[in-house]
Amino acid sequence: MPKLVLFMIMPLLPYIGSSSQISFWVGFKTPGLLAESPAVTVHNKRHRDFRIIPDVRRCHFMELSPKTIQIKDGTKIVIRPLSKQDGPALLKFFNAVPEDDRLFLKDDVTKKEVIDRWITELDFQKVLPMIAEKDAAILGDATLHFNRYRWQLHMAEIRCVVDRKYQQKGIATALMRELVSAAQARDVSKIRANMMDIQKSAQSAFQRLGFKKEAELKEFLIDKDGKKHNLILMVNDVSEMWKKMEDLLFFHDIKTMD
Repeated sequence: MPKLVLFMIMPLLPYIGSSSQISFWVGFKTPGLLAESPAVTVHNKRHRDFRIIPDVRRCHFMELSPKTIQIKDGTKIVIRPLSKQDGPALLKFFNAVPEDDRLFLKDDVTKKEVIDRWITELDFQKVLPMIAEKDAAILGDATLHFNRYRWQLHMAEIRCVVDRKYQQKGIATALMRELVSAAQARDVSKIRANMMDIQKSAQSAFQRLGFKKEAELKEFLIDKDGKKHNLILMVNDVSEMWKKMEDLLFFHDIKTMD
């Protein structure tokens, strides 16, 4: 049974003033799923600065539970949020992923200290990670990175890596469907994906989901060998992405078992 937590607003009153807008809500804390976050939004009209803290009313991550899907060949795969117990399996997964598939990730995910930091700092208000799992082995990892700034709250960044043996089977789409559902709960209307200019297959995969190239920043990235690359910025509307994902899941004959 979730523990009901009422976040008190009274200590903030001396700092707000009569010209501020205040909203506060009741949040539910589910052990092991979400870190505590005050559900308060404060906007002081008398000053140019503002402070926004996530509104628990919009965070439906408590509803995220493991789902079993069946791909076309009959293999059953579990789609679920990453947990604090998944560190070793996630590290093993990324070390088996070819370097070309890891180019757009900002951290060196083959290092144990990087994965340990991810696990320690798990906060679904900032980054929502979903994994695809079969027989306790991770086959895919997808993350949705929320913006914390008021002028970009409607945008999020998506990243996805799938074991090459399981690519082109709809698993990436199934992972991203869960992330897009969470994005809608947070009123995110646009999702972006960043990648190097040499990642042609990744660009094609995102184009199939309806993403369009919005910008190309010249020599914006440097690879491990010191070579400079252009950064490709692709963007899609959440509503358009949802339609494309449904079509792709139908094409790959993905079935939800529960």
